[in-house]
Amino acid sequence: MSRTHPFHALITLVLILASCGEAARSGASTAPTVAPSTPSVAALTAVAEQMFPKHPQYGYYVECINFRENGAGQPGGRQDYGACPLTDAMRARLEQTQAHVCPCEQNPSTSREIKAEPRPGGGLLTVKLYEGHVTVELVVVSVNGRLLVSDVRSPRLSPT
Repeated sequence: MSRTHPFHALITLVLILASCGEAARSGASTAPTVAPSTPSVAALTAVAEQMFPKHPQYGYYVECINFRENGAGQPGGRQDYGACPLTDAMRARLEQTQAHVCPCEQNPSTSREIKAEPRPGGGLLTVKLYEGHVTVELVVVSVNGRLLVSDVRSPRLSPT
């Protein structure tokens, strides 16, 4: 009668368990990846409307910056970006430089034209203000299901 050495049984068990783990890993790597969804034009347009809302009292378009303060900066000259749909990184950049996204802080615009280009995971917004004389491009990304501005391209001024 032949007896299996306990050491051989242990090696066999380790090999079996190792092959099971290998099968599980290879199965996981073949799982399909989910492509980012493409937002609707309406959803992107809503982001632009938040960035450049119509002032409820005066009827002209303003920046979302200092919107809650009716356009006035906070004590110490700090800007309030709380009403703006921004990524954390974009908010940090603006707060560091205290920048505006257009030259709207001095003269509000009486016009606003929005063009939305949906892309997987976000989109590009082109906002024309001041009867088309100022163009601001906003890069929008989806973060945890919310559409947020991740970059503001420098406003382009067209000749009057």
